[in-house]
Amino acid sequence: PAPVFAQAPPELPEQIQGFCRSLGFSWKQAQQAIKSLPPNYQSDTVALQHLLERGKQIGIFPPMLDLKTILPFWQVFESNMQALYPYKATPYPSTLQTLFLQARDAENKSLLVARSIRVTDRQTEEQWKQLVGALQHTVVPGDHYSMIGAGFVNAIAKSMLEFLSTLYSLPV
Repeated sequence: PAPVFAQAPPELPEQIQGFCRSLGFSWKQAQQAIKSLPPNYQSDTVALQHLLERGKQIGIFPPMLDLKTILPFWQVFESNMQALYPYKATPYPSTLQTLFLQARDAENKSLLVARSIRVTDRQTEEQWKQLVGALQHTVVPGDHYSMIGAGFVNAIAKSMLEFLSTLYSLPV
């Protein structure tokens, strides 16, 4: 079977946490932002306004950033969440050589990922193999969001270069 995702998107606090991470908050900053939400907030607008102020306080957002500017990014993020959950992948019709990069910092997964994927790493690898045929599993530093940041992107580039050089007999 294909990688299994939950049937419904996560609750608003978990979505906000994922959104925080996509905007550059660290794992810890995103958790703190969620914990500091007003106790009785009822809408994403209230949560986003709080997130915006929190981001300004810790220097992630410039002082002039406003809700009107950040709202379209939230709407795209939310639409992506709605599209992700009912999606079921189908196998590729022939063998596809695939590099599967996994973030090493698994204990710092966002709540979004931790609640969505209900399989072990080994099960995940097996499910992807069923979809693509051939899979090279490589663990890289960072977490789901930081692995493509300046501190870790060299490890990804090295993994990709090694993978491509084995496919095409290129010198590394």
